[in-house]
Amino acid sequence: MFSSRFLLILKIFVSFFFITFLLNKHDISNLRYYILNFTILIYIFFLTLFAYFLISLRLKILCELKKINISFFQVFRINTITSLFAILIPPGLTDLVRLYFLKRFSNLYESIIIVSNDRFYGFLTKLLLVLFSVTSFVILYKLEFIEFLFFFFLFFFLILFIFLN
Repeated sequence: MFSSRFLLILKIFVSFFFITFLLNKHDISNLRYYILNFTILIYIFFLTLFAYFLISLRLKILCELKKINISFFQVFRINTITSLFAILIPPGLTDLVRLYFLKRFSNLYESIIIVSNDRFYGFLTKLLLVLFSVTSFVILYKLEFIEFLFFFFLFFFLILFIFLN
């Protein structure tokens, strides 16, 4: 068993090695360009944080409907941990991680219902976003109704494919 100090030193070494590798691999003469894009990174960070906030709010509302006593911070934590696992494991298995954390606050049956409802409402949200996007696209480019249907079903199946994978 490794000690915590050894793991900390190992993490610092790996991070230092990774940063050194990246700095040696890329030309940093135009560092001003990267600094200017840092503001864009800040905007993206806050936009992502806002998206996690909305997703957590949806899950919190579903938990309150099932009379589960869980704080918003805990729901936010569950969603961010699940998003971290979404990078590491296949997307369908992230629901199992969410079930594991929600099971601490309720029984397994209620957790399954909450996660299923959350997925369903997430799908409806994406569908409404597609409908809004396609409608805006049609209005912007003044397309015919047949073209509207084509783009709607194209975006719908694209979102459906993304949602199911």
